[in-house]
Amino acid sequence: MLRLLADHQEDETDFSLDELARAFDRVRDIRDWKAPIRAEIGEVARPVVERAIIWFTATVPAFDPVPGHPDRLTVRAAGYRGGPWGSSDRFARIAPPVDESQAR
Repeated sequence: MLRLLADHQEDETDFSLDELARAFDRVRDIRDWKAPIRAEIGEVARPVVERAIIWFTATVPAFDPVPGHPDRLTVRAAGYRGGPWGSSDRFARIAPPVDESQAR
């Protein structure tokens, strides 16, 4: 469970809202934060980026290695508009990772 209490002691699985916002800002579309997400990140940023995308979009990101760069990942997610909060079905569950093979 994601906890965002400002006064609790954080451990390696907890991130502050400020940390989540900074991570989300690194991967979101600058012109349209509700758009699908596709970005390249360092592997060490994966935990906070994953939680940030889930927190801000209710979609689960997919991570793939960047060929030739073992410390880099491509992150993809449906984004807010493509998830349950951006749809007309307000009671939908968190959207699964993007599967580009089925999108074509």
